[in-house]
Amino acid sequence: MRKPVLLGLLLVGACSASSSETGSSRDAGGGGALVGPEGGQPTVDAGTHDASSSPESGTPDATSEAAPMATGTHVRFADWTPDAPAAGFSFCLAPQGSSNWMGPFLPQGLPYPGTGAYAAVPPGDYEVQVVAASSGDCTMGVIPTSYGLPALADGTYATIATIGDVTPTGGDAQIKVVAFFDDVSGAADGLKLRAINAAPRIGYAQFGTGSQAGGDFSALFSDVAFGTASSAMADGGATDTNGYALLAPLSGAELSAYPIVGDSTQAATASQVSLATGITATLVLVGGADNGPPPQIMICNEVGAAAGSASPCMLYSQ
Repeated sequence: MRKPVLLGLLLVGACSASSSETGSSRDAGGGGALVGPEGGQPTVDAGTHDASSSPESGTPDATSEAAPMATGTHVRFADWTPDAPAAGFSFCLAPQGSSNWMGPFLPQGLPYPGTGAYAAVPPGDYEVQVVAASSGDCTMGVIPTSYGLPALADGTYATIATIGDVTPTGGDAQIKVVAFFDDVSGAADGLKLRAINAAPRIGYAQFGTGSQAGGDFSALFSDVAFGTASSAMADGGATDTNGYALLAPLSGAELSAYPIVGDSTQAATASQVSLATGITATLVLVGGADNGPPPQIMICNEVGAAAGSASPCMLYSQ
């Protein structure tokens, strides 16, 4: 039997360093659009271990904290590929060296720039397969490259995302899969925030408060390479092993992202962002592909409850 085709994967997290919904004190801002079922995207099923699984019913209050699951490995999938098909992708996992596929997860597809809810899988070493939405089949991947995931230990939370272009033009990066270890616990003494560069045209990005146009930009994270997360603060301060920095809470703030080198129009801003003490969040720079959607900031609240089968993420317009 022919070995299934897999997407290549780069792991960022414990080895180096590695999505926003809201309300009240857990508000990620008033200028964004919800990414997921409530934001106009098709409802998707995060699945458990097979295609017959269904998401939890209802839409939990996004202001509540997610109770970390006690055992097992917890993975969520993300489609951050700007030129992905309209229905997006589905995902499969198998123990390395086997063809015992779990999935497809999100069998109806995860449209760009969606981020699914966490699904529990047994700890272990896995290969990931990205397949066409609604294919119902894990045997044929969309990219002919085979790689595996590093070990996912008991208690691990991880995001597995497609980034780059299916059909790159104008110097955009080619599609690949990246993975990040996540932190789903909040800090009692501040905001935990990290940044991920998923913009195909931006080799290195800087993220901060304010804006260059307003003359008040102050970098929080600099030199974040495409496909990676923040690993140090711009002022020399430390992040944790997953890329999160402990910051003072934000209230009605403006956040911006810029390329370190290149076209200054490839900038993204998010206005009226409020992230309170106790929130752990990921700021993702998405879009910006040649002839594609402009670069935008998306913020995912890692301790927020999932909205059905989607993680609590907010996409901000320019």
